[in-house]
Amino acid sequence: MRKIILSMMLCIMAAVALAQPPQDTTKDHHRHHGAPNGEHRGPEKNPFFMDPLFKRFMVKGYAQGGYTFQQDPKSNTFDMKRAYIFCRAQITDRWYFWFMYDFCGVVNEYYLDFAAVLGGKLNLRMGEFKHPFALENPYSPTKQELIDVYAQGTVYLAGCGSDPLYGVQYGRDLGAMAYGDLADKHFHYELAILNGQGINTKDRNNKKDFAARLEVLPSEKLKIVASGQTGYGNALPNSTRPFIYTPNINPGDDYERHRWAFGMEFRSTGHINNSADYWHIRPVVVRTEYLGGNDGGNMSDGAYITFTVPLAKEFDIVGSYDYFNYNKDIAGFESTKYIVGLQYWFYKLCRLQAQYIYTNSTGNVGGYSSVMLQTQFAF
Repeated sequence: MRKIILSMMLCIMAAVALAQPPQDTTKDHHRHHGAPNGEHRGPEKNPFFMDPLFKRFMVKGYAQGGYTFQQDPKSNTFDMKRAYIFCRAQITDRWYFWFMYDFCGVVNEYYLDFAAVLGGKLNLRMGEFKHPFALENPYSPTKQELIDVYAQGTVYLAGCGSDPLYGVQYGRDLGAMAYGDLADKHFHYELAILNGQGINTKDRNNKKDFAARLEVLPSEKLKIVASGQTGYGNALPNSTRPFIYTPNINPGDDYERHRWAFGMEFRSTGHINNSADYWHIRPVVVRTEYLGGNDGGNMSDGAYITFTVPLAKEFDIVGSYDYFNYNKDIAGFESTKYIVGLQYWFYKLCRLQAQYIYTNSTGNVGGYSSVMLQTQFAF
């Protein structure tokens, strides 16, 4: 209840900010050039005394929902995938606070940032945030091409959903991080120390995880990324799901957990219809990455390539090849996804998406098809 009340207060503050009427410029004119009849009234008090606060306070949000048909296991449902609200408060030129709330009842992010060196070379962060591992993990779902958002390797190894030892952690953790840009922003680095247990959770083994990320940007169009994470996990103690990918690890066990990834992303700067509108300036995007992991001696790895190509007007074609092997030492845990789709941007960060997914698994499931539709609204 406290979280809901806090979110409502943030929304109300944003609404008040938007409701402020424009300032009367005639008062400014009288103040600087003299009142009628030569009467000098002196400086007038600005009635909008909250303006400095709202200039430092930003509220945004988005929602994604749609329809999913899946052949096996059979599913035919309308669904609400995500609904978030988040705010940024610029306290001083060096300090700012970030808060992100999921309407399913989870606080996803809350952290304080400090610019130790102005100009972006060294920033310090403490709280709950997206950890540095994997190329895709820091990206918002509003900017991702796929309705399922991330590749199988990212979802499993970055803790976004399918690792039964770790649970659904949305790619986030509690800890501290140093990050910044060097060499005229041709290099970006992130170094983090984390609990290793995910969001809103204290460490259960008193052994910290370390994560690092290095981005090399030889040009504005190309990004090369290497990232990794090392430490010890503690398997969910009350899990009722069998740890089928890691049969030698039991609920509550501590186990070594290591991650590594290498990838690259190309983004063109092409313009369509010579329009200055946001949704008409959409780049060609090609993103690919190899990811690997070691959970208590159980090795996993995979790779993906995802692309987006703008078509006429506001349409994009989307495609992806996504392979992942959940345990390289045991047969039957390989999964490959083939995805093709179309999306229509009707206003800035608002779009309609339709995608066909064919999944081929080496286990008992075999191959099956899915169709997904999604609407996205953001402000």
